[in-house]
Amino acid sequence: MRVVTDLKNISVEEINKEHHSKINLFIDMDGVLAGAITDEKEIYKKGFFEKRPSYELTIETLKTIENLYPSINLFILSKLSNKNLDAEKEKIKWLKTKEHDLELFKDESKWLFVPTDESKISFAKRKVKNFNSCVNILIDDFNPNLYEWSEEENNISLKVINELNNKNEDFNYLFAHPYSLEHILGNIQVINNILDFTNKKLTSK
Repeated sequence: MRVVTDLKNISVEEINKEHHSKINLFIDMDGVLAGAITDEKEIYKKGFFEKRPSYELTIETLKTIENLYPSINLFILSKLSNKNLDAEKEKIKWLKTKEHDLELFKDESKWLFVPTDESKISFAKRKVKNFNSCVNILIDDFNPNLYEWSEEENNISLKVINELNNKNEDFNYLFAHPYSLEHILGNIQVINNILDFTNKKLTSK
């Protein structure tokens, strides 16, 4: 489901927290939490994923989400690479070095690494027991992932804007770059809008 809303003022109090446990929020790594991949040839190098810089803007946004909406189910959903057989180990090391930043970074049961021959939505369905009974939100920077995710009724896609990609009118978007207070506040507003929409959807059932 593609949800494109106008940015409007929605207070946290207006969002019914009763439904938050029925929301799964999946966050991509490369280009969303960790720096966008600017040179595909670099992936072959040992330690590439472990040494990626982080997008502090995304981390600050997620930190706010954890504080405001603690009952939402957060997951890492990151695709592996057949160009680097150590990708999973390196991504785990990256997350562990950031564990002081987010509760999500401390809970390995919420880290989902997608095999190269499987789609993100297929893998999430297999690994997350309540997937089919929840509203599932994907935060990603890769359009094919976002389009495939949003094909199903209970799924919502949020595109992340970094220094390599552009906005897409089909999706609401969050900023990973550049870091600014304005972008943090804008990201939180978008999340609030999506949660308001989700709350109304769940209430109507």
